[in-house]
This record gives sequence, C-alpha cells and structure tokens, in this order.
Amino acid sequence: MTWSRVVAGAVLLASVVYAALHSRSALLGGHWAYLVWVVAMAVLAVVLLIAAFVAGRPRRGVVRAILRWAGVAFAIGLAAITAWLAPYEADPVPTAATQTANTGILLMPQDPGDTGVAFIPGALVDPRAYEQIFAPVVAAGYPVFIVKPPLGVAFTVPDAVADAEVAAPEVEQWVIAGHSLGGAVASDQLDNAAGLMLLGSYPIGDISSQEIPVLSVSGSNDAFTTPQDIEQSMADLPDGTTFVVVEGGIHAYFGDYGLQRGDGSPGIPREQAQEQIQASMLKFLNDLPAAQP
Repeated sequence: MTWSRVVAGAVLLASVVYAALHSRSALLGGHWAYLVWVVAMAVLAVVLLIAAFVAGRPRRGVVRAILRWAGVAFAIGLAAITAWLAPYEADPVPTAATQTANTGILLMPQDPGDTGVAFIPGALVDPRAYEQIFAPVVAAGYPVFIVKPPLGVAFTVPDAVADAEVAAPEVEQWVIAGHSLGGAVASDQLDNAAGLMLLGSYPIGDISSQEIPVLSVSGSNDAFTTPQDIEQSMADLPDGTTFVVVEGGIHAYFGDYGLQRGDGSPGIPREQAQEQIQASMLKFLNDLPAAQP
C-alpha cells in the first residue's frame, strides 16, 4: 500500500464530500463548470485510493519520495480549491418556475417592458439565491437575467449584458447590476448598459466620467462592503449617483443564502432590509429614461 496515494485520495475525497454537503442543490443550480470540477476530483480521489491498495510496496529513494509527497501537496491544493469554490446554497431553494440555461436564469414578467436587469451574483453564491429579492422587480414588468458565473466567480463573466441579450432579445435596454464582487465586475461592463446598480458593492475603478445613472445600495452593518468602502467609492462614481443605506443591513441580506462567514451582525430583520433594497431598485428603474428606438 502506498501511503502518499492514500493521503492524497482521502484529502480529495473529503473535499468532495464537503462540497456536496455545503452546496447541495447549488451544485446543480449554478454553472456546470463547478459540478464538472467536483466530479473530476471525485474520480481522481477514487483512482488514487484504488491505486494505493493495488500497487505494491513503493520503491525507495530520495527523489521518488520527494515526488510522491509533492503529489500529496498538489492534491491538498486541489482539495483546498474544491472546498473554497463551494457556493453558498440558496436558502430557501426557489420553487417558482423560471427559464434556466447554462449561462443564467431568466425571470420574465407576464407583461415585460423594454428595460431589463442583467445581474452578476456575488462570489460563490448560488445564482438562485437572488430570485426572491428581484421578485417585485419582475412583477413590475422588468425582465431579470441572473448570470451563472463559471466556478461561481464574477471575474469569469466577460459580458453580462451580452448574455442577457441572447436570453431575451426582445428587451431593448439592460441595466447591469451586481452584488459584492459581481457589482465590481458589473462596473467594468458599462459599454452597452443603460444604468448600473451596485448592491453591497463599489466600482472596480474610477467611472466618475461615465454618463450613466448609478444606484448604490449598502448595509450599515456590512462587514465586507463597509460604510467606509462606500464613502471612499463616492469619488469614483458619477455625479448624481443615488446612495441608499439600509440601516442594520448586512452583506448576506442582498440575497437569500443564509448567513455568510465573516459578515456583520444584523440590526434589522432580513425581510425589512430586503423591502428597502427592492423599493430602491424599483424607484431607480422607474426613473430611467425610456429606451431609444
């Protein structure tokens, strides 16, 4: 039996089990890339464990020993990546019928208007966790396209508006929006956007010269996008940007995925905070100029 393979296989298998228990239905609800990754790690773990018990006694030698344990270190690295990429599951898991595709989730009103929202989720959050907070927006006639970032990281989304246009070509203009890292990435994709909504987020760079309506909604108790972060970002946003602070709100209130490790302590119930977030988004969208023919 080869102990280095046993250790490598066991560590990888443990990371797969953690991902399955932590993310559960989010493995199927998000982008397919992470599911493929987890399956690949599971296969690799099984192969290593089988090989460990089938193989004979390992050959001795300093070089061979170094290579074996370098392989263990590599497996530990893969396991760490697998565990880190495990997304927060939507809580509760939405049951409403939606149109889903590999690239995202389309929430289409019964009587859609000409303006929609292309939304990029926060890092490692189940895209379905944002369906409920956008429910009043959809009910008001605004189509919403929630992007599924590959591996759950917003930086892997090259053009959210383009994805939304493919999903709903009948929509004439799109407001780009995002939560946390998703908002930062959205702020760098303004070329074809009619507006920008930052939820618990701030721009990735200076966009103060952009002639585009911007809404910034933040929580006073957010430990990830702090009030200081929002204050410092003001100079990077266009004149006329609308700032809304939800007193007592935290980072995880911008979606429905439970509590987030490292977040602040809430000073207001989730439902009340989300009502303020929803009202802010609706007012911003209602005040936008109509799409130009």
